[in-house]
This record gives sequence, structure tokens and C-alpha cells, in this order.
Amino acid sequence: MAETTLPPWMFNLDGTFLNFVEADPIKAKTIRLEVEGEVLAIKLRKEVRRVLRSRLQPGDYLRCIGRSELDGDTIKLKAHQVFTLLPPRPTFCQLPDT
Repeated sequence: MAETTLPPWMFNLDGTFLNFVEADPIKAKTIRLEVEGEVLAIKLRKEVRRVLRSRLQPGDYLRCIGRSELDGDTIKLKAHQVFTLLPPRPTFCQLPDT
């Protein structure tokens, strides 16, 4: 039986930048992004890497848009665009007047 390959899927993730996976920021290709309590490794396109290496600080809130591929049992994420965002505002509940 022939092995089938699935097409890549688009992703759009907002989260907090933790750090680069690689120790040397000059060679950094992959970021760690915390999304809803889960830490994801996202590889960056070459054009995106050059800009972000010197600008990103841990705690920055980012939006990553790219493609994901299934590689065996692993999902690989590659960002084609990365935007810095303002962090989401906390929501407050109104207490009823008593």
C-alpha cells in the first residue's frame, strides 16, 4: 500500500514569546511560543528570522501565521509571517448591584 501524504494546513496562533530554541541568537531559526498554556516550537522563514532576531524580547505577544505539516507522529509548524501585538486586556466581570 502506498504511503499517502497530507497537505499542509494553515495556522494562525497568538501567544507569548518565551525564547529562541537555539542558544546563539545569531543562528536562531525556531522560537518557543506559549499558546493557552502549551509551549510550541515554531520554525521561522529566513526572511522573518533576520528581522526578529534582534527585536524579540521574552514576554512579547505575537501572532504567527504559517503552515503545519504532519511528519510521522510530529506536527511541524513553520511561520511565514510574525506580528507583534499588544497583549490581550484582562476581562472584568460586573458585579450586580445589591
